[in-house]
Amino acid sequence: MKGRKPKPAEITDAKKSKLNVKETEDRKKAESNIKASANLTCPKSLSPEAQKEWRRLLRLYRKMQVNILSDLDVPVLSQYCEATAIWKAYQKQWKAMKDTNLGNYESLKTLDKIRKSMNDQSLVLIKLAEQLCITPLGRARMGIASALKPKENSLKDFMEGKDDDED
Repeated sequence: MKGRKPKPAEITDAKKSKLNVKETEDRKKAESNIKASANLTCPKSLSPEAQKEWRRLLRLYRKMQVNILSDLDVPVLSQYCEATAIWKAYQKQWKAMKDTNLGNYESLKTLDKIRKSMNDQSLVLIKLAEQLCITPLGRARMGIASALKPKENSLKDFMEGKDDDED
């Protein structure tokens, strides 16, 4: 599906939106039914390394101002975490092989297979990361970047030595 992805209604600028008030309210109601669940639990089927990645990502998601994930995203998030675990395993193999004797043909052939596998996993990770708004591009396409904008006077406050908590 081509084209711009829809922005969540709660961060849509009413002045720039083509939706009328009723359409905006309808979207907000529909989105409230699929908001991120605070009870997203790590699937037990994930490998230990993938479970670590799951917990790391959920900590980061919970710090965001906008709820992104819902229970519907568990399979995609699981795939991302497992792909990350696989990529890290290939990376360990790569480092171990690189430090060994590279003079023989078999070692070079093995290194090439590992490199190809890492590249394959990287492509999977890139696609899933964008869907999960892990990349800056993914967040921008969802309109989350505009929702996370700092206060307009934050640069001025910074230059004057004021903290955000001082207000």
